[in-house]
Amino acid sequence: MITKKYDWKSIRLEYIAGEISYRKLAEKHGVSFSTLKEVARREKWTDLRKTAQHKADTKFAEEIGKKQAVRSAKIMDVADKLLDKISETIDSMDVVDSQSLKHFTSALKDLKDIKGIKSDIDLREQEARINKLQKEAQEEKEDNEIRVTIEGGLDEYSK
Repeated sequence: MITKKYDWKSIRLEYIAGEISYRKLAEKHGVSFSTLKEVARREKWTDLRKTAQHKADTKFAEEIGKKQAVRSAKIMDVADKLLDKISETIDSMDVVDSQSLKHFTSALKDLKDIKGIKSDIDLREQEARINKLQKEAQEEKEDNEIRVTIEGGLDEYSK
């Protein structure tokens, strides 16, 4: 009886790295489905695939996060430069007409949004919402008292 040798390492890697099913993998490599399924079960290929996918997803998310952080830093840097230019322009003007004032105000509002700066009113409103939620949570805790009333005489329950 001649036993056919298979490159199980390559087959396993192909399964772990891809989207291919056991059945298609068996057909592709000329392995019986039951043999491949048994080897995969013994070596926990499904778990290995999930782990590899999780690692790939995590690495991808980290890379996206790094790129987003760099992009955000660039935006903040440009916003700072723009703010400096607006300040310099206003300082160099002898007279500021109403149209220019509107443009500067609009640009400052946009910069405030970009930089995530909240006004005093926004901060007070946010603080009020937080206080309200804390008060509601406290009231819920206080309302959790349970009272049990047993009707009837003590003689009825003491027997």
